[in-house]
Amino acid sequence: SGGETVAQAKATLDALKAQNKKVYFMSNNSSRGPDVFRQVFESHGLGEHVKDERFMWNSVTAAQRWFKGRKTKKAYVVGCAALKDAIRGAGVTVVEPWKQMGATPEKLAEEAIDPAIDAVVLAFDKDYGYFEICYATRCLLENNAELVATNRDFQFPAQKNRKLPGNGAFVAAVCAASRREPDVVVDS
Repeated sequence: SGGETVAQAKATLDALKAQNKKVYFMSNNSSRGPDVFRQVFESHGLGEHVKDERFMWNSVTAAQRWFKGRKTKKAYVVGCAALKDAIRGAGVTVVEPWKQMGATPEKLAEEAIDPAIDAVVLAFDKDYGYFEICYATRCLLENNAELVATNRDFQFPAQKNRKLPGNGAFVAAVCAASRREPDVVVDS
């Protein structure tokens, strides 16, 4: 989460830089874009090591790179704004249906889904719920859309050494409902 500075991180990175070594920073965290990661590094005095975005890789950048050059036209994306922007940047239209909180299953079954959606992208989203599972499942079953997951981590470490549900828990729900596995997992 970026809460603590790793001991000797700056000295190690400075030494590698002095030796002209390339250092890549990778994370499978799909809830933040590269700008937020850069801010975390800067807050720990490490900003000079992440000026070049080519050396930063997370699920957001992985998804964008994966979609570039593919024939995907429209995607239903569950995840942060940075992920949606990255996928748009790859030339894919991101469909954002009106979220119907508390809608009954009957109501959700009556609603039309966009028949042109040919990919469903599942990333961590703290507001994930029944609507997202229904819409994603219907896109997979009715459109035979491709299923893309940013990672399958069932848990992630939180403050006070606690474990909380991760993206893998959401992916598992959609996989169970659609009775299929992801076509690709684009974690870093």
